[in-house]
Amino acid sequence: MSKEIDIKIRKFLINELMKDQAEFISLDDELALDSLDQTELRGFLNEEYGIDTAFEKVPPESISTLKGIISLVS
Repeated sequence: MSKEIDIKIRKFLINELMKDQAEFISLDDELALDSLDQTELRGFLNEEYGIDTAFEKVPPESISTLKGIISLVS
């Protein structure tokens, strides 16, 4: 399941946020998302996985790496 999440998140980062390097980064690498990117990612996580991504529930540092995002979704 986490491999499927990894692939889906990477596709979102590449196609929607234009983060071409997402194809090659490791799970622990920082994603370097600005506030607009984070907002779009939060919307995607909410729509795709039904996760309440309000800032008080999901701080920015918890979605700053692929590993953090996969943990949140799992």
